[in-house]
Amino acid sequence: MKKSRIFILLTAFALVPLALCWSRAQTSSQLLKVIDPTTGKEIHTLMLDQQNSLVTELQAAGQTNAIELFRQYRCSYRAEDSSSELGDTVAVLQYLRQGNTDQAIHSLEQRLGRYANLMCNSYGCLTATNRERVRLEPVERTLDYYAKFPPRQERPEIDIMKRMVKSRSEIGR
Repeated sequence: MKKSRIFILLTAFALVPLALCWSRAQTSSQLLKVIDPTTGKEIHTLMLDQQNSLVTELQAAGQTNAIELFRQYRCSYRAEDSSSELGDTVAVLQYLRQGNTDQAIHSLEQRLGRYANLMCNSYGCLTATNRERVRLEPVERTLDYYAKFPPRQERPEIDIMKRMVKSRSEIGR
């Protein structure tokens, strides 16, 4: 066998594994699916459906870099949010175990206010169709809680939540 053929053969053997490793390192742009472990059926949520629509549009436009940037944004957001939630939850549990119920209540009420504010801001950005898919029962329960235990500081989102619930009930939901 000639040296040039041996060189080509060795090069091919070296490049094929390298190409395979590179292709596996590329991020998958498959759509996200969430399966209910009890039923085995796919769960459709507003967030997942919107994300999958965005990824489909980006794939169709050949925007693979944008897909990866979006994936990194989504994962970064969830990691930071989860980290914050873990810290807050452990702090509240420690307050409760130490008998500091007032401090635990205060921490939970701060979280409630933060999430009420986020809900109002996010809900306001949604289209009417997407707003219909958002469950408002937790908002109603938050309003009930605030009615029984008025917040220590002014919470402008209370009026916004009341309007959210009222507008949903006016359209028959």
